[in-house]
Amino acid sequence: MKTRRYSEGQVIRILQEVDGGKPVVIAARDHGVSRATIHRWKARYGRMTLTELKRLKAREEENARLKRIVAQQAAIQRQNGQMFRRDVPYTSEQVKF
Repeated sequence: MKTRRYSEGQVIRILQEVDGGKPVVIAARDHGVSRATIHRWKARYGRMTLTELKRLKAREEENARLKRIVAQQAAIQRQNGQMFRRDVPYTSEQVKF
């Protein structure tokens, strides 16, 4: 059986139908999903609107971008630290000013 993937906007619209008074059983049958799926969507999206969903997506993208930046900076710091680290400790004879 082929599964259908609903976009988040479609999920929000389906949940708005249910919140508007349409029974979950009928909404599930109309859209070809199980009642459990609709309840799972309710738990995830709650009473979110499309504008709130767009804001959430923008924040998630920004967080992902910032995490990549932090990971790159940490990699650079590790690389720089390893370039100057020595296995043998310095003696006073090795350091001359």
